[in-house]
Order: sequence, then structure tokens, then C-alpha cells
Amino acid sequence: MYRPLVSVIVPIYNTEKYLRECMESLLNQTYSNIEIIVINDGSTDTSYAICKSFQIIDRRIKLYTKENEGQSAARNFGLEKAVGEWICFVDSDDKMDEKMIESLLNTAIQFESDIAMCAYYEWSGGGRLRPFYYSIDIFCDKYKALKNLSSRIIDDFLWNKIFRANLFYELRFDSEISAFEDMEIMHKIFDRINSLSYINQCLYFYRQRAGSSMHKLNFEKKSLYVIVQKRRYDYLSAKYKYLNQILFHSLVVSLMSVYKFCIQSKNYDKYHDTLEEYYFWLEGKKDLYSPSTALFTISKQLYVKAIQIKLYLKSDGYEKD
Repeated sequence: MYRPLVSVIVPIYNTEKYLRECMESLLNQTYSNIEIIVINDGSTDTSYAICKSFQIIDRRIKLYTKENEGQSAARNFGLEKAVGEWICFVDSDDKMDEKMIESLLNTAIQFESDIAMCAYYEWSGGGRLRPFYYSIDIFCDKYKALKNLSSRIIDDFLWNKIFRANLFYELRFDSEISAFEDMEIMHKIFDRINSLSYINQCLYFYRQRAGSSMHKLNFEKKSLYVIVQKRRYDYLSAKYKYLNQILFHSLVVSLMSVYKFCIQSKNYDKYHDTLEEYYFWLEGKKDLYSPSTALFTISKQLYVKAIQIKLYLKSDGYEKD
């Protein structure tokens, strides 16, 4: 029976409170042919000691320590060390259902797909679980998968998926950005696949923490989100014309969020250069929000807000020559 090695990449940074639960969920997987690549990314708590205690009892754990460079650099380090035919990623404050790897791998092999993904629970610890399912077919070819990703029907999460290792050949995470690393790379991965398969079962537990940085979206993070979405727009719209309107719609929604934030804060001086860049980019995309397109209503709202901010920039004396 075909039992390929699966590399499980786990970046660690100061998650001592949740780490034991995460590690136990990996060691208890019903599929045993795994290597667990743990990258201690410069933790200052007891995370390393906890991982070391697990390594002593299970040789499948490969424990590395490096200076703190962020999650993307840690994942890239893990990819360099991985030797499995399949790859999956786990956040160290989350956990897997014990059947997750076996179920995803069997599905990928059954459908001969390059990615298999599952539904997941949003989890606040204890017994409170909120299930999230996807309204997609159990099998998608590359073009349907790209459409689902671009439409936000499929999330950019790494942790509820298993990937053929060759999808990461000469492809790495952008370690220069501080957030949305999954989104920055996912469309590039999907561009390489032939197909994707889906299990309509919640097999991953995604922990929600009140202090998590992802719940504190300031202007810089909102703007970074737009930048990452624009990279996706530029990358995919040039190759797949059928995605053009869908990608632009996602970008429009993100820009709306940025403009609303700026209008509410009225701190136009601080954000002048970014706002002006967005304004001129929109000027060049008028054909995508003409009355003949389905995006007209929401895009018109965005353009009105862009003009509103442009007028503020002018009236407040911030207009550059």
C-alpha cells in the first residue's frame, strides 16, 4: 500500500500556553508516516523546552532553533528541511483532528489531486466550536479552483490543506511582509496545480485569541492587505482573463475598507502617498467599473470615496506638485 512521507511544518514562537495540545494532536495522527519539522523561531518562553520533551519520546520530531525572523522565514526554513512527498502546515496554537492527515492524503490520492483541503472549526479553547464549511465540489480542476480562490469561496489558509511537495519547487514565502503571507503565496501555488479535492468535514481547529494581531487591523495592515491583493490581481489577471472582474471586485472591497478608515480618522497627511497611489491606480481602471459591469454599484461607491479623499488632500493643502 502506498504510504508516502508527509512533512508537517510547525513554526514556533512563544506559544507555550498552547503548544502541548498542538504537539499531542500531531503525535496522535492515525497516519504515522510523518516527519514533524518544528522551527523554534527565537522563542523567549519555554516553547523550545516543551518541544524538546516531545522530541525525546518521538523521533519523528525534528527540532530546529533559529533567530527570530518571522513566520514566513520559519516556514521557508521548514521547506528546506522537508523530505516528504507531501507538505502540510500547522500553527503552533492550533491543533489537528487525529484523522486529518490520513483523510486529506487519501482524498488527494483518490482524486489524483495536487491539493486536498478540509473544513475547519473556529475555536476559542475549551468546548466552544464554530464550524466553517465550503460550498465547493469535492473535486475542482485548476481553473475552477483559481476562480474559487479569487472569489474568496476558498480561503488562503495553509493549515487546512495538504500539498504535493513539488508545488513549492523554487517557490517560497515572502519574508519581507509582516502579515497575509498565506494570501501572498496561495495563488502562485494554485497556478501550479492540476486539481484540488475537498473533504466536507471539520478536521482542523483554528484557535481564536483575543490578543491576536490579526484582530487589530490598523491602516498599515489594511494597506498591506490591499498591496497583497493587488499583487494577486496583477499576477492572475495577466494570465487568466476570466478572473479579471472577480479579482478586481476583491480588490475594490479591500480599498473600500482603507478609504472608510481614512475618512473616519481624517489623518490624510499621514497617509497621503498611499492614498494618492490608490487614487491614480483607480483612474486607470475605469473600464472595469463602467455601468455595463456587475461591479458598477460597489465600484462607483469606491470611486466616490477616492474622489472625496482626493478633494480633502487638495483642500487641506496636501496636494503634491
